[in-house]
Amino acid sequence: MGVNMTSNEILTVKEGVCKDYCQLFGDMCRAAGIRVKRIQGFAKGHEYRPGHQFKVGEDLTHTWNAAYVFGTWRFVDPTWGTGYNTALSFQKKLNEHFFFTDPESMCWTHFPYDDLEANYE
Repeated sequence: MGVNMTSNEILTVKEGVCKDYCQLFGDMCRAAGIRVKRIQGFAKGHEYRPGHQFKVGEDLTHTWNAAYVFGTWRFVDPTWGTGYNTALSFQKKLNEHFFFTDPESMCWTHFPYDDLEANYE
């Protein structure tokens, strides 16, 4: 998924992929004293077809965050929360569903493939 950039580099180039969005969100959480995790796995994006079984090393991966707020862990997908992909480009469109989403809702679209505790930052 490309070169790892610092938050300053991401802000300078003004573009990035999901891991970059998560880098920025994680750094903002840490600056505010909020516990945060970065999670890697698979997500049912616009190209997902029912019945498809994800395979590590074959399918594209996705990155999102979990933040400890209001006494519980909530999911944040800063990429999907800011827009969506079409066949031609990324369309900017706020989607509040992906900010502080409860696990019962997020489990339908996002599937981590690592032990979540290994991702604690």
